[in-house]
Amino acid sequence: MRKDNLLLQRIKELNYLTNDEDLVFCLYPFSFALKELIKTNLEESKCKRKFTSTIEETKNILISTENKYFIFISEYLKDGLGTKLLMELKSYEIDHNCIIFLNGNDKNNLNVALQLKTKGMVHEESLEEKNGSLVRAVKNIKEGKKYVDPKLMKILKENEININTPLTNRHIEIVQLLREGFSNQEISEKLLISSNTVRDHLKEIMRRLNTNSRTSVVNISLRLGLIK
Repeated sequence: MRKDNLLLQRIKELNYLTNDEDLVFCLYPFSFALKELIKTNLEESKCKRKFTSTIEETKNILISTENKYFIFISEYLKDGLGTKLLMELKSYEIDHNCIIFLNGNDKNNLNVALQLKTKGMVHEESLEEKNGSLVRAVKNIKEGKKYVDPKLMKILKENEININTPLTNRHIEIVQLLREGFSNQEISEKLLISSNTVRDHLKEIMRRLNTNSRTSVVNISLRLGLIK
């Protein structure tokens, strides 16, 4: 089957699955052509179809809605990372069905999407190959299941990135102090615990955040909204 025909077939499948769903396509810049093709080929529906390229545009659509949307998000947007939008949507009362497209090169970004328990994660290459991963992601979510593209699963396994338990309140206290520039000894004095305990907490924090550096611990925690 020719690529153009295959893409139209995938869009037809997407139409069938989402005909009764409100949709937001927040895509920029790699998927601009895909966005335009979807926009011109989506079948008419009584449900909403919105197209944006920024975090702010998308938030403005969703901030006051009572409807649950399927939201398709590219890794990079005009005004920030797609994972930043995912993080901000976590504070909304409605648990929207979010699918993010990732290229897998930024392991921290991939890790953040995992830690945010994103419902669907699709590799950009899968969109280009039109291999059906996006359709499978939508199907899984409609069945109450999460979906991680096999291409992304391969990257996760190769880098030994796992979905772990969230950080405890004590962990977050320590990360906040790291952010403020305190050493292990200074943290131990502030929290009235031994420096060995601080060291052990840091090892566990790194394990749970799938990283091995103090800087990455702070960066990932900031992107997850765990600290300010």
